[in-house]
Amino acid sequence: MPPGGSVQVDQAGDQRILSLAVASQTSLDGELSRPLTVGVKKAGTDPVTPIRLHADDPEALAAAARERLASTTP
Repeated sequence: MPPGGSVQVDQAGDQRILSLAVASQTSLDGELSRPLTVGVKKAGTDPVTPIRLHADDPEALAAAARERLASTTP
């Protein structure tokens, strides 16, 4: 990642990986169940599957995401 953190999209095989870093670091990797087009300029219109991001409290973010996903899954 470039110094200072930023948005970066990398290609790894058939996956496009979106990284949202702070101070060039990520603290949480999320694997989506299906490709998703995200509203981030550098990601463009091609969908991504893994998303890497920084969170001050990654455990709390992961727990909240799991809870939210469980409540929206049919």
